[in-house]
Amino acid sequence: MNEETNRQQNDLSRLTVHVSTQTTDESTHVPNTSQQISDTSISKSSASEKQQQNQNESSIMPMHETVTLVDDRYTMTQQENESILKRYFKDGLDGRLSEFPRKEKRKIIILRHLLQRFERGRQYTEQEVNERLAAAFDDYATLRRYLIIYGFMDRQEDGRAYWVKE
Repeated sequence: MNEETNRQQNDLSRLTVHVSTQTTDESTHVPNTSQQISDTSISKSSASEKQQQNQNESSIMPMHETVTLVDDRYTMTQQENESILKRYFKDGLDGRLSEFPRKEKRKIIILRHLLQRFERGRQYTEQEVNERLAAAFDDYATLRRYLIIYGFMDRQEDGRAYWVKE
């Protein structure tokens, strides 16, 4: 059994060395899973393709600073953001939310927009949060819960105070 354990440790050691010595070049990309960030791989391309890629990247919406998990749900263009907001806020962006979407990316866009109804640096009671969210959607508790889960807002453990995360 001791010999078997040594063999397994040696195999693991070789695997660790192999993984740690891998390098990336322009044609490959090894995602950094410890940061849980999804990147697009960069392929060798002509100068015009790289220029187009730079233009597309510049139109991508920035993430909120307190995001807890970053993946492709946070990659959205300004056009995509506006389109989704128009779809769910049919009476205008200051109006009511017609429905709360099921798709994660759409939820993030809606929550990001609703966050504008709160001031940074101010603490709110649960009732104040409920009132602001109820003005947008009848199921304000769901909105409040998702604002916390997705890292847009935080609260005291007892729920007495809520605030926009900075």
